[in-house]
Amino acid sequence: MLIVVALSIQMDGPMKRFLTLTLISMLFLCSAHADERNDAIDIFILIDSSLSMHEAMPAARDYVAGELIGRVALPGDYVMVMSFYGSQDILWRDELRSEGDKAQLVRILRGLEAVGRYTDIGAALDTLDTLVIARGLPERAKYIVLVTDERQEAPYGTQYYSPNYNIDHRLLEYVKRDDRGLFRVITIGYGLSGKIADQTQALLRTLSEPPARPSPALPGASPEAMGGKGAEGTASGSTQSGTGADSKRVFGISVLTAEGRINPAFLMLVFAGLALVLLIVFLVIWLRSRKKDGEKNKGAAPQ
Repeated sequence: MLIVVALSIQMDGPMKRFLTLTLISMLFLCSAHADERNDAIDIFILIDSSLSMHEAMPAARDYVAGELIGRVALPGDYVMVMSFYGSQDILWRDELRSEGDKAQLVRILRGLEAVGRYTDIGAALDTLDTLVIARGLPERAKYIVLVTDERQEAPYGTQYYSPNYNIDHRLLEYVKRDDRGLFRVITIGYGLSGKIADQTQALLRTLSEPPARPSPALPGASPEAMGGKGAEGTASGSTQSGTGADSKRVFGISVLTAEGRINPAFLMLVFAGLALVLLIVFLVIWLRSRKKDGEKNKGAAPQ
């Protein structure tokens, strides 16, 4: 960068103006890309560890470890991970202070097995509700994900017992559902149904998509966990479709968002690349021009 500045000082006329504009554009793009993921968020993950998830568990835990923690979570983020079956176990509930914390959480997730009796999704969502409200800090965006096969098998006589294995809960009234075959990744939108328990919920800002964080996933996420059949969102009976995690990546950055739109981070990468190419082209032209001027001056020198 210092070399570019030095060259711009030596240049005259249009070439100097162009190089200055190119330099400013590159600095703007780099700063915009760097600021993209400086904001800390709160991440809440519920993962079904009941017996019905036995076949799905390897892919499900790889998805949570590789995609949600490995790719999305950064030091400074608050993370709560809870496994559930007929009861709930909190696997992690703290801020990630370093990459070491992140690696430790990934190891915990990779050891998770689907051995729990019953599946009470409703009770797990009630516990989630309590934890989110207790966390507070409405100024920090919340990214809330439920990973489950959606088979509700609460004990008979309990609040969420369902003879048809379906679950009805207010936190599932506005969700984005990503069907991954053996399990679903459900992003929960808080306070969007109009049925909120208190004012704190109304102030919460939830994310329907993970924030654009171009860091690569940690090793171990399987192809099955990375792939997906797309995303379906349901809100008051409406359905949305998306591309899920099928988007191609360039230098670890998704080309498309989960909604099928061009990823702004990818556009920044493209613009930065174009600016660099233009800079190189004009630098070559300038050097050739200097060389020709030198030859002319040498030829015009008095004998």
